[in-house]
Order: sequence, then structure tokens, then C-alpha cells
Amino acid sequence: MWKNPRTLQFVILASLGLALLAFYFGTGSTVSIDADGHRRAVTTHAATVGGALHDAGIEVLPQDVVTPPLTDPLRDGLRITIARSFQVEVQADGRAIDERVQGESVAAILANLQIELGPDDAVVADDRRLKPEVIRQQYVNPPRRIVVRRSVPFTVVDEGRSRGMASTAETVGDALTEDGMMVYLADLVTPALDARLTPGLTVTIRRSRPITIQLDGSTLNTRVSPDSQTVARALAEAGVALVGLDYSVPAPDDPLPKDGPILVKRVVETLLSESAPIPFKTTYQPRPDLEIDNTVVVKNGQSGIAQRRVRVRYENGVEASRKTEQEWTSQAPQDRIVGYGTNIVIRTLDTPDGTIQYWRKIFVRVTSYSPARSGTPRTAPWYGRTRTGKQLTKGMVAVDPTVIPLRTQLYVIGYGFGSAEDTGSGIKGKWLDLGYDDDNYKTWYGFTDVYLVAPAPPADRIVWILPEK
Repeated sequence: MWKNPRTLQFVILASLGLALLAFYFGTGSTVSIDADGHRRAVTTHAATVGGALHDAGIEVLPQDVVTPPLTDPLRDGLRITIARSFQVEVQADGRAIDERVQGESVAAILANLQIELGPDDAVVADDRRLKPEVIRQQYVNPPRRIVVRRSVPFTVVDEGRSRGMASTAETVGDALTEDGMMVYLADLVTPALDARLTPGLTVTIRRSRPITIQLDGSTLNTRVSPDSQTVARALAEAGVALVGLDYSVPAPDDPLPKDGPILVKRVVETLLSESAPIPFKTTYQPRPDLEIDNTVVVKNGQSGIAQRRVRVRYENGVEASRKTEQEWTSQAPQDRIVGYGTNIVIRTLDTPDGTIQYWRKIFVRVTSYSPARSGTPRTAPWYGRTRTGKQLTKGMVAVDPTVIPLRTQLYVIGYGFGSAEDTGSGIKGKWLDLGYDDDNYKTWYGFTDVYLVAPAPPADRIVWILPEK
């Protein structure tokens, strides 16, 4: 059938190779490999676990954990798992360790590195402080950096009271904060809050003092250092400045008040220039060319101007005082000069009592009175007596002697002749009170003319300028 021996030889060899391949693939082992979060099936003729992983192209580092071990014999259906190691930086006890490690929890990682944790030690993983229970829990993602902070014993002396403490904080301030101890900015802490916490350190706290400052319409509650003994230093620590005329109660040099606020008074002073009119005066000059009771303005008056400089003090925006510092007259007033008539003209008047001559006529308010109506008791020795000592009867008149002098002879139409013999506390100005005896009293009330009967009295007894009323 085969004429060419070489062809026959080739066919035989090929058939033998195919048979060997079929035998090879039919006799290999199939295993599953769990690695890097994946599972896959691999068929291999390797004799060991390590050979199977090599055939699968899976690299294994010395720190990785392979189960079963790499040297274990391979069998069909075997499950191989690889727990990968990871790179981590660990700082503890002054050492820095940077290597690949194993461990499903932070506690396991530290145990693998032979780092023991004390009951009060703290662990910070990737800048996050872990609670004690979290340290032992299995993590989802391995940490890249672990810091072990050893608990440091130290002593706190707070206002003379001492107690021992322990903390894993790096600084004094963090240690006090972790303990829940309130420290105010004005407290004096030695060493400073940012000082490094070291074993056996003694931290001394001198407490600040609370104060209240009232200023600018508000109340500031703050604290000052224990060395602040005066009001001035307390205000400086609180950032409150006394500027210019500002002052405080108590005064800056006074000791801090044990209770009660510090009052800050903001003071502003301004200078005001004020002006006011100076009224002019009226002077009188006799004018013989004018008839009595007539006037003429000889010269008009002019008001002057008074000026002053006033210092006004404001405390907290409210006027506290006003003081005149300088006064002067910038323009003097000029008097008004009025000429009054001194020419007396005798005139006549026909009356029911006959023709009279008079030298002056005055329009007056007129009333009437009698002894019983004057308010004087009948038992009084001066009952019914006039100012001139006469017994009051008709024809005697009460006057204001600054207008009509006593004993002036006058005439009132409807009353008749009279003489100014009396005065009264209520009789002021152009007012005549006509007298009667009690039995012949008549009521008068109104206004009328009174005629001063000639002859005129001497010039020195004449009231030349009469009041308006």
C-alpha cells in the first residue's frame, strides 16, 4: 500500500505523537487557584504546588503565604490560595520599619513584627487613630502607615492640686485635651501647650481669671492671666485700648475688682463756637418840644453779638458736660434813644360837676372799694384808714404811686373829684380803685379816663413815662 518507505515512516511517527499528546493531556491535574481577588482553574502536569503556580504564570514573593505550601505534592482538584503580603511603614519605639508583611488586622501586623501593645498605648493607621476594638478587627484595605504611640506617664499640678495622668498624645496640649481638661487661652501652662510630652513630665497650670468689661454699648466676658493684677494690664490682655481722654472705672492703676465689671468710658471732646444776640437798651431823653405822653424815636437800637467757645464732652456717645472756655463781644449793642414830651398843656373839660381844667388824661382800669370790702377786720385800729391816715370816704382813691403820686387831684366822670390818698397790694400800673364809705358803696368795674386836675405838680413829682398797662 505504501510504496515509499519514507512516507510510511512519517505516518507512523505522526500517529505516535498524537497518541502521546492525547495521553499527556488526558493524564494532567486540574487545580483551582485563589489569588489577587480572582479564582481560576488550571490544568498542569507539575508535581508540586509551586510548579503549578509557575505553570500558571503566577509570581509568589517570599513574604506571600501559599496554602498548601509550595513544596506540597499536587493532586487533581486541589484548591490553592495565595495570601499576598503588602508594604507597610511602621513607627514604634523610635524605630522605623518599612517592609512587606502579613496580617488580617493591625494587631496581627504588629504581632508579626514582634511589636507588643500596652493597655494604654495608641495606634494611628494612615493618620487615623484607631479605637482598641478596631485594632483587632479585620480590615478591608491594608494600612500603608502605622504609628504606635506609647502611653506616657506625667503629672499635672492644677492650681496646687496634683494628679498623675498617662497619655499617648504627642504634646502637652493634646494630652490635656484628650483628658477633657479645659484650658483657657489666658491660663499659664508650664511647659507650653505645644511642648513635647515626655515620661515623668510635670505640667503646672495657673488658672486665668474671668472678668467682665463693659464698653462701646456691649459687654465683653473674657479671661486674663493670673499675673494680671491691675485694670490696665487686664484691659491690655483683653485687647481694649484707652485712647486719648478715655478712662476706666476702676482707674487703670487700680487693682482688679473682685467682682463687678470694668467700665470703659469712651471720651470725645469737641469745641463749639456759639453766638447769641445782646439786646439793646432803651434810654429816654426829655423833649420840651413834645407834649406830655408823646414820644419820638431819636435813634433806633441795634442788638449786639456775644460769642463764646464751648467745650462739649461726650462719654460713650452721651453728652456729659458743657463748659464755656472763652466769651467775648464781637459787636457791641447800640442803645435805642426815645424822646419823651415834657410840654404840659392845660385843657378844659365840661363835666356834670362843672368845667374843669386838667393837665393830663390817662386811660385806666377802674374798680371800687369800701372799708368793709378791703379785707381789714373791723376790730383793727387801722380799719377804714387810707395810706395817708384819713378815714376812707367817697372822693378818696387808691392808686399806684409810681404812676399817680399820692395827693394828686383828679376827676373821674361819674364819680367826681377825688384825691389819691390810698394804695393797695393789688393796685399796680394804670389802675384806680375808687373809695366809698360802707353805707354809700357803688360798684365800679371797667375802663375809663381819669383827668389830673390843674395846676400840674412840680416837674420832680411828675411820672413822665407811664407803663403800658
